Amino acid sequence: MQLQSFHSPFADLPYYYMTRAGFPSWLVSAILALPTAIALFFLALISKLFLPRSRRNIYLVAIIIVAVTGASGGPLIGTTMSEWHVVALYLCAVWLILKPFAIGDVFVLTKPRLKNVLVEGFLGGLAVRFKLTAGAYALGLAVLVVALSAGLFERSKRLVVLGLGGVAGAVISYGPWGYEV
Repeated sequence: MQLQSFHSPFADLPYYYMTRAGFPSWLVSAILALPTAIALFFLALISKLFLPRSRRNIYLVAIIIVAVTGASGGPLIGTTMSEWHVVALYLCAVWLILKPFAIGDVFVLTKPRLKNVLVEGFLGGLAVRFKLTAGAYALGLAVLVVALSAGLFERSKRLVVLGLGGVAGAVISYGPWGYEV
C-alpha cells in the first residue's frame, strides 16, 4: 500500500464531509455523480459543434450512451476515484477553446480572447492537481490552442497565457495542501 502525501485531498473533501455529516449513501452517490453530469453536458456541447444538424439528436444520444456505459466511465460514476472531475474540467476547457471558432455549422479561424485562454489553462491546472495523471491532457490543451492560433507570435502568446492559467489553477488547488505537507 502506498500513501503519497503530495497528493491533494481537495477532490475528496465533499465525500469526507458528507459521510461525516451522516448523509444517506444514495444522496452521497448522487452528489458524487454530478461531475459525470457536467462532463456529459460539455461532451454534448462539443459534439454539437461537429455533428450534422440532420441527425444531431440521434448521434448525441449514441455518444452519451457510449460515454456512460463504457468500461472506464460507467463503473466510476458516483465514486471517489476523481476521474469524472478531471474529465469535466478538461471538457469544459476544450469547449471554451472550440466555441469561439464555431459559427453555426462552420469553423472560422478567429482570435479568441486571452481571458478565455487563461480560463482554459486555469481549468487544466485544477484538473492536474486533482489527479496528477491528468497532466498528459494539459499537453492536449496546449496543442489545441497552438493549432487553432494563426502566426507564431499569436501561438506563443496564447501558449504563455495558457501556461499562466495552468499554474494559477494548480497553485490555487494545491497551494494550501502543499503548504501543509
